[in-house]
Amino acid sequence: YQLIRNGRQAAKITDASEYFDAAVPSGVQRYELFGINDNLHPGPRAVCEVIVPSLGSLFLRGRVAWAGEDSARGAIGAGRIFVADGIGKPLSEVQVTESGQFVAPVERAASYRVTFKARLDRATLPSIASPPEDRGVVMVVVASIGEEVLIEIPPPVFLVSSLGAETPEQGPAARWRMLRGEMGLGPALLHFPMALPPGIARGARFLDLGVREVKAYLAGELGSAPRSVDIIAYGSAGLSARAYLAGAQGHPVRRMALLGTPNLGTARGHLEARAELARGGDSPSHGEFVFSGAAEQTEEFLAELNRRIHLTRGAEIHLIAGTAGRDVLDPILECGTHDDRVCEASALGGVPGAHPHRVEENHETLGRGVVVEHREVHH
Repeated sequence: YQLIRNGRQAAKITDASEYFDAAVPSGVQRYELFGINDNLHPGPRAVCEVIVPSLGSLFLRGRVAWAGEDSARGAIGAGRIFVADGIGKPLSEVQVTESGQFVAPVERAASYRVTFKARLDRATLPSIASPPEDRGVVMVVVASIGEEVLIEIPPPVFLVSSLGAETPEQGPAARWRMLRGEMGLGPALLHFPMALPPGIARGARFLDLGVREVKAYLAGELGSAPRSVDIIAYGSAGLSARAYLAGAQGHPVRRMALLGTPNLGTARGHLEARAELARGGDSPSHGEFVFSGAAEQTEEFLAELNRRIHLTRGAEIHLIAGTAGRDVLDPILECGTHDDRVCEASALGGVPGAHPHRVEENHETLGRGVVVEHREVHH
């Protein structure tokens, strides 16, 4: 074996299972260990970093974990810690250990800016429509000597819409790309846009697949996955999110926000279902009937669904209704306050114990102009 310290050879190990570096200097030391076969070809490298204190050294000690998780199960064992002083001058950089802990050297007893960074490549997730500029998570805290620094990473947020909610040119992540700035969806918050297929049950199964996929990915990349997730669902995708919530025993939901979801149905469901049936006989698509899910947005269907699906499993639920619908649609929707598609009573009903919110938006622009409502949901 060969041992490399800070880029230079420190020792060759032939017959010992342990090695003691007696001449190591103080500071952050990076060790690389790799084997060499009989043909002098090196094998894979094992890398670690250790901090060797000098007399009178000061350190910031802390850990990184998922918010709300216990220290053992929720430890994040990947990423790097960057420490800077009060004016932003970089002081030290260390690797987070597998147990989520870190020890960073500092100059004196003072307040420091501690930044955690972990790089992720969400393009490897087939169920997720991720904006290409999102490549990791960043969290910044202010800490002082003598206290344990706790960096808590919020659970991932699933941003859920239906495949028909956006045009093919915009793509399934378009709505959330427009809303990211207003909703605080920066690099400090892991967010995963998804476009669900039509049909409540089918959409719920797809969402379950996405949650499992993301949690398995995070466990592989960061050493652990959060127990719970947050969900923001737009329009009819909120019905699938509710169905998922009712059965999400192994993957609990912490918070859920439903934007313009027809929890009690919408009159437009009847109109669109009839139009769908009328087109079905003449469909040029290989003679197959294409289901849009409109029939599952009628008052009658959802009355039965609400009777069967009413569990929230302790999740904090927020219902957001748009109230800026056009008066000309009042007779069609059979209500005076709506978002052009969903009546206020429907958007704010059907979920016992939920928190209602009203915003002056229509269904298409729902949520884009009101910042305070979304921040109430997330923070």
